[in-house]
Amino acid sequence: MPILLKSGHSRIINVSSEAHRTAKVNFEDLQYQQKSYNSFIAYSNAKLFNILFTKSLVEKYEEKGLKSFSLHPGVVKTNFAKENAGIFGFFWILGSPFMITPAQGAQTSIFLAKINSKEIPNGGYFKKSKAVKPSTAGNSKRMRDILWQKSEELLKPWLKI
Repeated sequence: MPILLKSGHSRIINVSSEAHRTAKVNFEDLQYQQKSYNSFIAYSNAKLFNILFTKSLVEKYEEKGLKSFSLHPGVVKTNFAKENAGIFGFFWILGSPFMITPAQGAQTSIFLAKINSKEIPNGGYFKKSKAVKPSTAGNSKRMRDILWQKSEELLKPWLKI
């Protein structure tokens, strides 16, 4: 972080997903030690966390010049979910003819990397190169604070906190 902030023009872009809207977060079982693992819920939670993390970065570092954004790239035809069994994998295969190419999926990331960051909302969530409102959970200050705290706890052995 010190190196990023030193530049005076730091920008962090986190790839999220509209799947964040289906997240079901249990902050007391982030490692799935109590409940059985569900790949789609884990994915949805991770994508919600990307949005929350983006907003936390802005809260903590905006005054030092940091810009941070999150985005939904679209439903991109890649090998993602190829190994998923069950209903999610079935629907992924069924929907693949309607998916966009990786080049199309990269467009919002490229937009956020290139645009004058003063023209867009810091901490914003973007879809098709436009700011859109994330889920209620994606805007939750309480969830941001809990996620930051839990992340610090889980990463404590590797961080100098």
